[in-house]
Amino acid sequence: METKKLNIFVTVAMLVFVFVPVFSFAEDTIVKNAGFAPGNIWFSQNDFTPGSTVKIYTILWNGGKDTITGEVVFYDNASVVGKVAFSLPSLGTKIASADWKVTDGYHKVYAVVPTSEIGTNGATLEYTKTDESEHFIGAPIKSTSPTSTAQQIVNEKVNFAKEYAVENLPTPITETTQSFFGKVEPMRTSVKTWTDNTSSSVRKNIETLNEKIKNSEGKTDVWSMVKKPLDYVYIFALTIVGVVLGNSIIFYSVSFVLVFLLLRFIKRRFIF
Repeated sequence: METKKLNIFVTVAMLVFVFVPVFSFAEDTIVKNAGFAPGNIWFSQNDFTPGSTVKIYTILWNGGKDTITGEVVFYDNASVVGKVAFSLPSLGTKIASADWKVTDGYHKVYAVVPTSEIGTNGATLEYTKTDESEHFIGAPIKSTSPTSTAQQIVNEKVNFAKEYAVENLPTPITETTQSFFGKVEPMRTSVKTWTDNTSSSVRKNIETLNEKIKNSEGKTDVWSMVKKPLDYVYIFALTIVGVVLGNSIIFYSVSFVLVFLLLRFIKRRFIF
């Protein structure tokens, strides 16, 4: 019995001896004052034209005493743009870059260090991701028709809000945004028709009121005197609404700004 207990003890001791070092070395060391310079990402040029190639830059630094090796991965939204291996000596810096093929649409460009090592051991850097540089790049305008050009501008603004939601927000908000823009155009045209018809009706009422005042021989009731200026104010308000709804560029520009600000507020306030 004593021999059996001794064998169990020896077996457990050997397992501890074998696996504890493995577990301890598998855990990454957190390296302070190392990684990306906070928020640091820039480009070889600021005018992004679809079809052109722009170089993305970032800088890493190592404030520790040991050399760090790893890989920088550049992203455009969720797509990998390029990967660059690096080796950072103690108190050293390194600029990493990748070529980015520019396309039209919404882009969120950033870089991360997914894995890094000190010697042969894993290491987690303090700053493993740059800030996200957001851009919306419009497609080249090919048409010379003012109507087509206006429609293209409108489509770009709508697509920007949709793409921003897809890349940054949860699915329910994304689906709501896409549904909203899918119903906006019918709503715009129907409300525009209503404002035109209502304005025309109010103008006829004013003409009728003028005839009534003209034939009343100076005995106009108080309500008629009050209603006429109110009708003019109403027509003015309907005209303003009609102008905004009638011009798709103005309408979608205002709508886009409001929706984009709302989506960005939701992202920063409730997501991360």
